[in-house]
Formats: sequence, structure tokens, C-alpha cells
Amino acid sequence: MHIKHTIREAFDRSGKPYDALDRQPPTEAQKYVKPLHLGDPMIEWWKY
Repeated sequence: MHIKHTIREAFDRSGKPYDALDRQPPTEAQKYVKPLHLGDPMIEWWKY
């Protein structure tokens, strides 16, 4: 967990956005099934 936190802080310090879904994903799948563009809504993969 410390490594993840350090990486996220590095993104923040560099001024590059870090997708909020990566910060607190409600499901494990959201770590891997990403929207096409940053800021797009979550892909509702369970509906397909």
C-alpha cells in the first residue's frame, strides 16, 4: 500500500492527473477496465 501511495503522490507532484477510479475503486475490475479517456464515465461492463 505504501508503494501505491508513493506513486500516486509522485503523479500529483508532477501535475499529471491520476484517474480517481485508481484511488478508491469500488470493484477490482475498475483497476483494469478503464474508460477510453480520462474523465469519461466508468464502463459499466456488468451490463453487457
